[in-house]
Amino acid sequence: MNIQQRIWVGLSLFTLITISTGAQAKSKAKIKTCADLKTSSILKKARPFKSTIEKYARLHNVNADFVLAIAAVETCFNSRAVSPVGARGLMQLMPATAKRFGVRYRSNARQNVKGGTKYLRFLMRRYKSNMRYVAAAYNAGEGRVDRYKGVPPYRETRRYVRNVLTVYNKLSQYRKRQQSQDKKQQNTVRLNKKYKQEVDLIKPTPKYRRTSEKKEFLYAVNLLLG
Repeated sequence: MNIQQRIWVGLSLFTLITISTGAQAKSKAKIKTCADLKTSSILKKARPFKSTIEKYARLHNVNADFVLAIAAVETCFNSRAVSPVGARGLMQLMPATAKRFGVRYRSNARQNVKGGTKYLRFLMRRYKSNMRYVAAAYNAGEGRVDRYKGVPPYRETRRYVRNVLTVYNKLSQYRKRQQSQDKKQQNTVRLNKKYKQEVDLIKPTPKYRRTSEKKEFLYAVNLLLG
């Protein structure tokens, strides 16, 4: 093979590699995470675990929407998820974290949520309820957040924090809309009840009652005139 043929083959291979890499990049760009889903789809996936998450969120005084957001970004509510580094369960607890917060069976969804929520409470206290720092520490560890005095400059961690806050905002806005609708319904029921009471007060006296009152009046007149 002469020099020109070698150059031509090399250019052909370079073109094929470039096209292949571009196709893979486009394919990856199309992959969606739980953070990209609509709020209704996120809540649908969360449904089997929502009551458990809200229970432990109340128990440990952590915002339930924030716990849901962490679980959504960690596993998209897959209780059987196992990461390449050994994290398990809905909230991806590592063995050391599970032991630290009293979780015996990481694959048990209830224990996993309980341990993950206790860890979030610890982080909330440590970082004074700064959700960005808490999410970053949950992903990269407290040591790295402390070292950089904020969100570490890791692409994965920054994307993780952004996704958690995206889901949290979606859920918070949805909850506020629901509360507003519930309040409107309660006000409507209250007004309807008040209206009914007022209508009852101005209803005409029943016929038999009017007749009885007339007889009593005539009897009193006769007594006076008699």
